[in-house]
Amino acid sequence: MIEVIMLMVLLFTIFVGLRYPLIAVAIASQSYVIRNAFIGTYYFAIEDNPQEGIWGILFPLAAYLVLLLNMSRNKDLKIPKLVTSDIIMIVLTIILLAGVIYSPDPYRGLIIFAKFVSLALVYYLLLRLYLSNYSSTHNFYTYFIGLWIISVLVSIFALTFQTGIDKRLTVGSSHPIPFGMLIASGLLINVFFIVNSNMINRYIPKKVLFASALILLYAFIASNNRGPFIAWVISTIFLIAIPVLRSKFVFLKFKYVINLMLVALVIFIAFIFIKVETPFFIERLFNGLSMLLSSGEGKGQSALERINAWETALGLFSLHPILGVGTGGFAYFHFFEYPHNIILEVAAENGAFGIITLIFLIIISLREIMLSTRKQSNPFSVLAASLTLLNLIESQVSYTLWMHKGWFISLAFLIALNRAHDDISTKFVSFRR
Repeated sequence: MIEVIMLMVLLFTIFVGLRYPLIAVAIASQSYVIRNAFIGTYYFAIEDNPQEGIWGILFPLAAYLVLLLNMSRNKDLKIPKLVTSDIIMIVLTIILLAGVIYSPDPYRGLIIFAKFVSLALVYYLLLRLYLSNYSSTHNFYTYFIGLWIISVLVSIFALTFQTGIDKRLTVGSSHPIPFGMLIASGLLINVFFIVNSNMINRYIPKKVLFASALILLYAFIASNNRGPFIAWVISTIFLIAIPVLRSKFVFLKFKYVINLMLVALVIFIAFIFIKVETPFFIERLFNGLSMLLSSGEGKGQSALERINAWETALGLFSLHPILGVGTGGFAYFHFFEYPHNIILEVAAENGAFGIITLIFLIIISLREIMLSTRKQSNPFSVLAASLTLLNLIESQVSYTLWMHKGWFISLAFLIALNRAHDDISTKFVSFRR
């Protein structure tokens, strides 16, 4: 039954993607959460998940297929001018491949390299090619609206069936963190559309956006993720603050003030509700120090294990500062497969060459984020910048490098939007071509 459902979702992804390829990208980028929604009612490791392998390959392939098919119809397709991030992504890929040679577990290193290429590099390069040739507002909008719809549907599904582990809401057997990051992305998009009402599709009532914001916020807080929550708060502040940086008269705009107040009201109501319904989240979020020092009943255990992993990564880097221990080698020295911090991960496994390359990529990402604050920038660039910031912050406390496709996808969008010059700040965006 599960295979039938996933096959239908896959066919739907291809069908929709033939007309709206970036919606297919949105679906494929969240395929882990979507497919695990139908697999069991508790989280288990990826290697124990019999459905992980095949669908984890087919969904990205479907997204790549529709992107390539759409570009094949363009007789005037042009290769975009190389930017620094393109070169750095390629250099980082070469460094990861070289690290496979001296890894203590070459097979594991090769698998990690293959995952990085297929789920990070290819996503990034294909989107760079596609968005440089199809830079219309419509294309950007379809991705953001697609990601928002997915987040709302997944939230409703999760709240309906109330699955999870350790007082953390998730959907099906998905780990709470990728579930939380999907909801955080949907919330950012939701807030963007509310405070920028002149850019909302006129066929989406504002009441729907406020209702979806409440659903998303409740599901997000119930997922009980400290890292994604902190990343979302910082990204949302950035998202809301940019209009202030762009115009000193923004607070004189009555509609903007009203929309901002309504967003604050939604957040306040959600927090009051969550305080009554799920008080453990408030304890977990704001009493981090006491939970860090206490390992009783699992409290603080996650943070303690992460700190231990970070210390191990630093130790490995100090012992192997030039080349590191090899791609995928961290798991050979620790019970964690990776240290849950991409800077320390690359430092430990790929040494000085890897860490310098990665830091350059982070600096470029931050530079692109700051470029989005320019007054003449495409308004959607602020949203892409907020999503990039969200994923960049989360990369310091969760996941391994190849899992951060959200960062590479949003960075590709941000680069394209920062170079798009059509001003749509006073126009409605329609879902129709």
